[in-house]
Amino acid sequence: MFQKGYLVLASIMIMSFCLTGCMRQANLQNPTNLPVVSYSGKGLTEAQVRQAILLGAQEKGWIARELTPGVISATLTVRQHMAEVEIPYSANSYSILYKNSQNLDYNAKDRTIHNQYNNWVDYLRQAVNVQMTKMK
Repeated sequence: MFQKGYLVLASIMIMSFCLTGCMRQANLQNPTNLPVVSYSGKGLTEAQVRQAILLGAQEKGWIARELTPGVISATLTVRQHMAEVEIPYSANSYSILYKNSQNLDYNAKDRTIHNQYNNWVDYLRQAVNVQMTKMK
């Protein structure tokens, strides 16, 4: 009876470790065609959208640079983790697309990644939108 208790306890512990590990994985989020918004309700120029993306990225710790007109690359490094996104943009919309990562358990076949990646992308999106609302 005593050994059965240990087996049950060990089984429960193993299952909880497995579930905890699985919960860290999430479907990869690629926010696309996000609308450009401004406080005044007026449209923004492509240059203003570019500036909002660069400022929002900087605010959240991303290193951003323009690859070509209309496309920004941004990289975030947190401890031993790295996420890289590509941000195509226009005066009307922008997208935040996965490009590369390290130590985030990206699975290309299943399109899953550590759930923190999605949080970082969402924080970036929010920061960019805040910067857009400050544009006149």
